[in-house]
Amino acid sequence: MIWLNPRAATPGFVPRTATMTAALTYVDLLLPADSFADLLRVPGEVARHARRG
Repeated sequence: MIWLNPRAATPGFVPRTATMTAALTYVDLLLPADSFADLLRVPGEVARHARRG
């Protein structure tokens, strides 16, 4: 599962609510999505993650 979060670009960001913390156990990638440039980087990050398998 890929979670795109606009706050993920903030240094030191950690989801703090109980539900988001619980969801992290199912997340393969937590990526920033606060700009169009961040969204353009998503395919490359997914490909890199897939190669690590």
